[in-house]
Amino acid sequence: MKYEMPFAIDRARLYAAVASLPCKFPGCPGCPDVQVSHSNQSRDGKGMGLKAYPWRVAAIGRKHHVEIDSGKNLTGDERVELWESAHRATMGALFETGRVRPVAKLPVQYHQEEFQ
Repeated sequence: MKYEMPFAIDRARLYAAVASLPCKFPGCPGCPDVQVSHSNQSRDGKGMGLKAYPWRVAAIGRKHHVEIDSGKNLTGDERVELWESAHRATMGALFETGRVRPVAKLPVQYHQEEFQ
């Protein structure tokens, strides 16, 4: 099942906020070209021709993004662990800097569908 955020603008704002962060790849002193890196895990909604769920993203510089997606120097497990670490750091930074804030209450139509 493909999940989209309730409002398309939310996804655009999230991606802009992620791209505005410094690189969160473990050990990176800071890359100049940060990209929004989506999870490659099927558990995160990734599939043939499908990106992962919109919130399963990390702020990763281009060279690290390429290494995680198609580099030959990392095992599959290493790729997953490095991406997960970057994702956790990204989500933490988004909340710590106020770029993302919890919503007090969802619109009624989404709340009812989600919790019935």
